[in-house]
Amino acid sequence: MFPVMMAVGALGLVSQVVMLRELFAVFAGNEVSSGILLALWLLCEGLGGFSAGRIKAIRAETRWNWFFGCGLVSALSSLGGVVLVILCRRLFGLLPTESVNLFVLTGITLAVVFLPAATHGGLFVFGSMVWSSSVDESGVARVYFYEGAGTVLAAIFCYFFLLSRVPGLVIVGLFAGLVLVTLVLLSARWWQRWLPGILAVFFFGLVFGPNQEIERRLWELNWQGQRVLKVQDSPYAKVVTLEREGQYQVLYDGVEVLSLPVVDVAGIEEMANVPLLFVSGARRILVLGPGLGGLVAELLRRDVEEVTVVFNDRVLFEELRRAGGRLVSGEISDPRVRVVIDDPRRFLTQEKNGFDLILLTSPAPGNLAENRLFSREFFQLCQR
Repeated sequence: MFPVMMAVGALGLVSQVVMLRELFAVFAGNEVSSGILLALWLLCEGLGGFSAGRIKAIRAETRWNWFFGCGLVSALSSLGGVVLVILCRRLFGLLPTESVNLFVLTGITLAVVFLPAATHGGLFVFGSMVWSSSVDESGVARVYFYEGAGTVLAAIFCYFFLLSRVPGLVIVGLFAGLVLVTLVLLSARWWQRWLPGILAVFFFGLVFGPNQEIERRLWELNWQGQRVLKVQDSPYAKVVTLEREGQYQVLYDGVEVLSLPVVDVAGIEEMANVPLLFVSGARRILVLGPGLGGLVAELLRRDVEEVTVVFNDRVLFEELRRAGGRLVSGEISDPRVRVVIDDPRRFLTQEKNGFDLILLTSPAPGNLAENRLFSREFFQLCQR
């Protein structure tokens, strides 16, 4: 019994992580988005466990049937929930850049997580019933331990090996397939073996098939009127590159960080020139955050000795360099420009020479990775 409960715990963890990352990318989310998803997941999981506990299943065979059915729904709804997150703008009639209020975001999140979370709670209760009837009265403790062990192992494996290498849809498909395989191995009836077996083949086919093309097409359905050129995950966020009638955009967790040809020329000129009015004679300038694609070029028009650009995400930098064309290539090739891939706070701690001017390009903590740049300690580092 322990393999299936470990697989259940792993599926619950990866479903939450992947849905949260996709939700960030669709709605340019922040810590409020994560709080809503976590709260609704716990609520729905509790409701699922409560509902499963109200079912009177005396016979061991009946208990297993409930567990089997709940496992099938959990695997299918977890994968479907990820697809629903990606397509939710299209399904709910929202424009690509349209913002939603807290109530709409809560409703969409509830629609996404209800079935995966409720069935995850139900699997714990049904698993405890099955284990207690087949072993002894310590079934709940055993199920809790093995489910927790699967959760921890999945967290380690996802963080170090999966999140920045394969699409989120593939990650959920992989662990949902593992749940189905364990159901096949533990089932006695022929139809309870064939049904999850066929579904597992489909899920693993998604893992080893053209999964990146499938994800790109799903995002293309989400961004109506846009041609999605590339979708990739980094350890911090999702990077999506769009094109429409010669206008290229790079989105970082749903926030535009590059637009070519440059649309907001006045905004870039203000960000570069207004600070120079207050810091006359600035020669060494530090740019923290996405500044390639216009801002650095504008700074290089002035009499500067060095412009240092610090990225905390190598995947984002590589995509900006690829999608930025001649503008970004010209900025990087300038001998006065230095690009550093490092955590901004760690960079400020190790930097000894100091700067005349520091520009923080993010207007607000748009994602969890940037929250660390809006704290008292961070600005004290900048001042030093």
